[in-house]
Amino acid sequence: MFAFSNLIINKSNEIVRPDELGILYDNDDVYYLPASSEINILNSRELSNVDFKKWSELLYKSYGIKGVIGICFLINSLFRDFIFEEIGFSPFLYLYGEPATGKTSFISFSLMYSIIHKVIKDIH
Repeated sequence: MFAFSNLIINKSNEIVRPDELGILYDNDDVYYLPASSEINILNSRELSNVDFKKWSELLYKSYGIKGVIGICFLINSLFRDFIFEEIGFSPFLYLYGEPATGKTSFISFSLMYSIIHKVIKDIH
């Protein structure tokens, strides 16, 4: 089986499309594709009006001193070429901790400002 954001191709090589809730029915199996669900339209947020000050305040409020490290890392990323030229290397952010402690949320929130405001062009 192959899964995409808007359909699956089942074991019989048939295309199965989700209903309006993002649910796919394939024989006795049921799958959910969040990206295809109309429910998630309500979850979209207008974040383009968040400036750097507001974004950094939210990051600090959510993560404390660790949020400050994320803010510093974003600034470091913006000037990576100058930092590398000056000291010969560029620091990287390494997150560790117990499962479900917010590492992925921290990364998502940290990248949010960069992506929305096109501060970075490619995160790969």
